[in-house]
Amino acid sequence: MICRPIYLGEKWLISRNCCLALPRPPIKLIAKELTSTSVRLVWSPASSAGAGRPSSSISPSYVVQYVEKSTDEAATGGSGAVREVTDIGATEYTVTGLRAHTQYEFRVIATNVLGRGTPSSPLDVTTAERGLQLSHLNFSSLI
Repeated sequence: MICRPIYLGEKWLISRNCCLALPRPPIKLIAKELTSTSVRLVWSPASSAGAGRPSSSISPSYVVQYVEKSTDEAATGGSGAVREVTDIGATEYTVTGLRAHTQYEFRVIATNVLGRGTPSSPLDVTTAERGLQLSHLNFSSLI
C-alpha cells in the first residue's frame, strides 16, 4: 500500500501500514437511560474513510466531556467547569454522580495515538427528578 504523508500542524507523518489521522467526531450521540443521578450515553464511531481521509485500522478510545448548565450561567454567557472521563474503550458510557433535575451538556471525543479528534455535536440532557428512571431516549429527535 502506498501512503501519502499527512501534515499535522508542524510535522509530517508517514506510516508503513496506513495513513494515520486524528479520528473523526463520533456521531448519533443519544441518552439511552436517565435517572436523577446518571445518564447512559451511546454513540457510533464515525467512519474513518471518505471526506479525504484514508481508512485506518486503529481503534479509538473515547473521552466523555460534560458540563452542568445553570440558568445564571446561560444568562451571563458563562459556563461551568467541564468534567471529563477518559480512556473509554466502548461506544457507550454511564456518567454517574449527577444532580437531580439538572441540565447538562455532553459531548464525546474520539482519540488515537495522534491525539484527540473533533468533539461530537453536543447533547443537552436534563436529569430526572429524584426517584425517576427513563429508558430508551433519543433526545436528538426532540430538537
